[in-house]
Amino acid sequence: MDFTKVFNEQFEFINRLNLEFKRSVYDLVNIKNNKLMGLLGQRGVGKTTILLQKLKEINSDNVLYISVDNPYFSTVNLY
Repeated sequence: MDFTKVFNEQFEFINRLNLEFKRSVYDLVNIKNNKLMGLLGQRGVGKTTILLQKLKEINSDNVLYISVDNPYFSTVNLY
């Protein structure tokens, strides 16, 4: 499975992010010690923004953010 397109989209999202504003729960999310993480919540509350801000902050090449809403995953079996 080729994740090149997904990696490129992740880096584009991260490069456009602003780290000046952070939600009140930002410090409660710890992605450094987790192999897999998911955030639950209503649409539009900032889940994606928090995760991508964390990725930008730690500047890690070993992390992949995947949104299953991405059209790429309509043709790829996640199993």
